Amino acid sequence: MAQDSDIFDIVTNRLSPKPGRILVASPTLRDMFFKSAVVIVAEHNENGTIGYIINKYSGVNIDSVIEDFPVKDIKLYMGGPVGQDLLNFIHNAGNLIKDSTPIGNGLYLGGNLDTIKDLMSKGILLPEHIKFFIGYAGWEDSQLITELTEKHWVVSKISNGDELLTEEYDYKYEINRMDDSFRLWKNFPDDPVMN
Repeated sequence: MAQDSDIFDIVTNRLSPKPGRILVASPTLRDMFFKSAVVIVAEHNENGTIGYIINKYSGVNIDSVIEDFPVKDIKLYMGGPVGQDLLNFIHNAGNLIKDSTPIGNGLYLGGNLDTIKDLMSKGILLPEHIKFFIGYAGWEDSQLITELTEKHWVVSKISNGDELLTEEYDYKYEINRMDDSFRLWKNFPDDPVMN
């Protein structure tokens, strides 16, 4: 008798979420925000987890949200479903931006927006050094751990935080970096109904 099996019951790398690591959504996750999402973890502790979806362009640019922003055509990303009225940003400018918080892999969260405007107007901070988000992704207490156990996400390390700041960074790139145990994820169709 054939034994039932889940084709997505893979043995993951068993990494724990922590700041500077990323969460990669299972291709079966169909939530409007999290389908094909890659999330940078900015905070993870006993109170929960906060992160930002780094690969979902909102369709608008930062200069449409901040009138006097010195650089045009910088994309604004959908950081997640929580706090849709909040502007957040990650960057690799470190201590150049006052009040920023290190999150690992050379990336920093937040900081003084006036400093960012000044550095950008002087050409010291370039668009490829920063990524802006509306909203964020948040999980309470052990919610993310439960979702990891249910294999909605896999935790992955990144070798260089700078690559997350590029416009070209996408879900398929991250999936293709995974080892051969994820081959079903790599070949999963964008729309399984059309397969």
